[in-house]
Amino acid sequence: MPRLPELVLRRQHERLLGGADSRHFGPTLLDDAAHGLELYRANIFAKRSRILGGPTTQLPVLLIVPLRDRFVLPQLTADLARFAPNLTRLEIDAGHWVPRSRPDEVAAAIAAHASMP
Repeated sequence: MPRLPELVLRRQHERLLGGADSRHFGPTLLDDAAHGLELYRANIFAKRSRILGGPTTQLPVLLIVPLRDRFVLPQLTADLARFAPNLTRLEIDAGHWVPRSRPDEVAAAIAAHASMP
């Protein structure tokens, strides 16, 4: 049922997104969130990569893991170091919208990571 999540999102957006009429969101929030579901489908449920062993990077990667995320469970990120051996995993006691709920902590982590030698 590929369109069921979009239907649920549109009907339950107040409960799921914390109120679409919030001053922190723009008028395109519902459409943006619905389009965002496609990102999950492409990145989580996609067929395995055609690259032998999967895509990898040697670049430093910062992974921010909200521990109370109901949509992208922290367990889904458990083995990502195999794709990025130079991975820094930062677990934050927050939900799915961690940049909104903990903006100072997220910004500080990104700033520290970006200034790494």
